[in-house]
Amino acid sequence: MPIFRPRNDEQLYAISNIDPFADASVLSRGIIAEHQDALWVASPLKKQRFRLSDGYCMEDETRSVAAWPVRVNAGQVEVCL
Repeated sequence: MPIFRPRNDEQLYAISNIDPFADASVLSRGIIAEHQDALWVASPLKKQRFRLSDGYCMEDETRSVAAWPVRVNAGQVEVCL
């Protein structure tokens, strides 16, 4: 699972790396963008966008990906699975 830290943002995000449209581990290589005050990652293959906060897919909600809470504790990144 990739950990995302958008530029100029202290918040960390963790979502599945699997693009459900291509069935490939590529979301970690996607481009982060902002839309309607939310951060999204666009798949590098088919360009579908997934919201970093919850994995929701903008183009097809039935293809959303898993998302996990992330925090920094004593300098260590922790993901709640």
